[in-house]
Amino acid sequence: MTDKKRNLFNFMIIIVLSGFVFGVDAGIISGTVKFIKAEFHLTDLQVGTVVSAPAFGAIIALLFSGTLVDKIGRKKVMLVIAFLYLVSAIASTFANSYPVLVVARMLGGMAFCCLSIASMYIGELAPSKERGKYVASNQVMMGIGFFVAYLINYACVLLLDDNSLLFSTENVWRTMFASEIPVVILWTLALFKLPESPRWLMKKGHKQEATDIIAMVTPDHEVKEVVQEIEENLLITESNVPLKTQFQALLSGRMRKILVIGVGLALVQSFSGMGAVSYYSPMIFEQVGLGENNAFLQTTLLGLISIIFALIAMRLVDKAGRRNLLLVGLLTICLSHLTIWHGFSSAEYHISEQGIAKLEGKIDTAPLGTLLNSEFKTDRDFKDAIRPLYSDSEIALSEGTLINAFIKLNPYAIVTAIFVFKAAFFFSIGPIMWVVFSEVTPNLVRSVAIPSFGLIASLAAFFVQRFFPWQLTNFGAANTFLSYAICSGLGILLVWLVLPETKNKSIEQIESLLIKKGADEEAEAAPAAVEAKQY
Repeated sequence: MTDKKRNLFNFMIIIVLSGFVFGVDAGIISGTVKFIKAEFHLTDLQVGTVVSAPAFGAIIALLFSGTLVDKIGRKKVMLVIAFLYLVSAIASTFANSYPVLVVARMLGGMAFCCLSIASMYIGELAPSKERGKYVASNQVMMGIGFFVAYLINYACVLLLDDNSLLFSTENVWRTMFASEIPVVILWTLALFKLPESPRWLMKKGHKQEATDIIAMVTPDHEVKEVVQEIEENLLITESNVPLKTQFQALLSGRMRKILVIGVGLALVQSFSGMGAVSYYSPMIFEQVGLGENNAFLQTTLLGLISIIFALIAMRLVDKAGRRNLLLVGLLTICLSHLTIWHGFSSAEYHISEQGIAKLEGKIDTAPLGTLLNSEFKTDRDFKDAIRPLYSDSEIALSEGTLINAFIKLNPYAIVTAIFVFKAAFFFSIGPIMWVVFSEVTPNLVRSVAIPSFGLIASLAAFFVQRFFPWQLTNFGAANTFLSYAICSGLGILLVWLVLPETKNKSIEQIESLLIKKGADEEAEAAPAAVEAKQY
């Protein structure tokens, strides 16, 4: 490996660690849900609020992150993000009430915009032939982060002991949150070694500094060409363009196709259901009838699947192309959700003497005598019958145990489909969305477009995370996953009809391709309007 390749690799590792930190922070919450719900006596919507608070925080941050990255640079914003993660982890660990925990998680969510900024940074520093690999590697690191978080959660559950300070029912979730703190500290220290984006430096007039950074990662004979290409593009498009003007340009007819691609992929990624599976996976596996330890074990294995298939995406993205991976992945996701829907639709719940006997020593079984020999066709009916018999805390801690005792279902089809869904997501829409964002957004609007698309993804993710427990209660597991299948199907149509292939093209080449097509189409409809909108 040459010095230049080593420099590029080191810089990319530092920036994609943002994905790892995100994964740890996002994955930890899945293990805390039932313990937080029991301790603070939360309703389904309150549980959804705790889990979705980071997404809401990301929405707030993305409203002004475009201004910040444009004003102070990519590196400094990432340092601010690292600080927010640290404050969030500490505050979550020591939260003494539901409102405090929500605010603490929201602060961490304000750091979630690191994903959009990381993809922006990679797109501006990495060579075009390697850009897809490095943007996809951010998803790999996210998958590793989720896996580490799930592993921590599983270990904490295995060590669960009410005689232990760190692993008692009341404190185990605090231990889970506390595990984030050293991770964030190490990443913050690494960020100080990261150079600023050369495109941002060039835009601010620091040509020599930008050239020096480009020279650190680019072969000597290509440095002059890269610098010249950036200069020419900035001269045409991005030279001191106000953010308001950038927004107007993004919403103009010339960029209609770019807007459809960005907004469409952002919505499809979130409404494909990953927020539900990632943040509530132990709960979902308990709905299938797996016990607590088995549910956490399956969740941990799910995290491992994420890493493997994100690595596959990283290897394929610059070979197979963005469009092909998206089509194959979304089709697989849609079929997986249909399988889950069919599995839950076939489930039955029978309260028998044998089932009650399995619960002896785990929960007070006396109240169940009133429902002996009762049968239920849906999870909603079963839960409605069980809930009045126990306190909210007992239901929060033991709902999975009750389902396990009385459900009649072959769990293997559903569990397999969940694993296939996770695999498909991580080799397609998960990483490829950010690759596409980093490529299709023109330099004229990059500072607002990528954060805006990230904002839309966060809004949709907030909706999924906020209402998933409520959906399970009111619509049932089957209908909830059917809605994800429908959204994934719409995503297939979007990619098939609108998205061109972008592999092996520079940002400037892609911009020329998309904007030229948009301009030509608009010119045919309204030549005068096109002329008035030239920038």
